[in-house]
Amino acid sequence: MKSNPFILFSILFALCFSTSYAKSSTKPAEQSSRYHFKISKKEYRFSTFFEIDSSDAPRGNVKKSFFRMRTNYDLSDVHGWQATGTVRVMSLGSLFAWAKEIDMYDTSGQYIGMIDGQVMSTAAARYSIYDSSNNLVGIAFLDHNCSGFTITHPNSEAYTIARLKRNYVQDTVDDWDITVYESDLIDERIIRIFAAFVCDYQNSFKEDK
Repeated sequence: MKSNPFILFSILFALCFSTSYAKSSTKPAEQSSRYHFKISKKEYRFSTFFEIDSSDAPRGNVKKSFFRMRTNYDLSDVHGWQATGTVRVMSLGSLFAWAKEIDMYDTSGQYIGMIDGQVMSTAAARYSIYDSSNNLVGIAFLDHNCSGFTITHPNSEAYTIARLKRNYVQDTVDDWDITVYESDLIDERIIRIFAAFVCDYQNSFKEDK
């Protein structure tokens, strides 16, 4: 029995089209895993706000109130309060910014992770990032010039999860650009509170002269 050339051509065309569509349909998913936001510090009489601006991620702010017994960073967005980072008092972090330890909780008081400043490190500052199960999910290194942080995968320093870059401007408060390349590896609430923290203590890492 002879094959019909028209049928063979139709099958071949359908296979090529389906393969091409499958490849193109994966592109939005890959692109959506990356996002960027900018954070800047605004001082008020009884509180400090770290304003989050973005064109491809939720906008919002992180508030640090002067009336709290401990330093707290309260994250909010258009939907309201989202999470709080509480700085531990009984640690070297009470003296040095590079040793700060920040516990993170959601709005129901559930633990979502922590930031742990490392005392023994060859980097200018190094923070270990843990998830809600106390798994190490990232390590933030302050770069050699003390102008930004790179968050890497705990198993490979060559695997960059996110970057936090300080923008130096003479005689004004600097803002930071945060680019997250792998959004599914670290809770975005942890990233945002950490960004507010480094913006808050930027002059402890490098004084703006």
